[in-house]
Amino acid sequence: MSTPLDVIDSPDCGNAPRKAVLRDIAIGLARADAAALGPYLADDAVWTLVGDRDLTGAQEIRAWAASAPRAAELRFASVLTHGPEASMSGTVTLASGERTFFSHVLRFASAGKSAKAKRVTSYLISA
Repeated sequence: MSTPLDVIDSPDCGNAPRKAVLRDIAIGLARADAAALGPYLADDAVWTLVGDRDLTGAQEIRAWAASAPRAAELRFASVLTHGPEASMSGTVTLASGERTFFSHVLRFASAGKSAKAKRVTSYLISA
């Protein structure tokens, strides 16, 4: 049985189409739902986990996402977009109470609404 996810949005979340994409990506990660990332990743995307490793290609990224523990709560602090660049930050809390602070910085192939993420850099701090 999957853990229900409580999502707490930042006050400005959802004011732009790309913000909904960022929200969907974060929710997919929090739920360890690799399929949810599929529509948003370029096949040759690179995802850097700072201080850990680089994930190369959508398939490797989805495998990593699927292996993540499922969160009980996802809390957004900020969701920012500008042209082909975007970022989001907040916290993910597991049912055990373990909490991870995150900041994901994304670069999309273009500023278009349907552009896919080519590069993601994640800063993750467990507390």
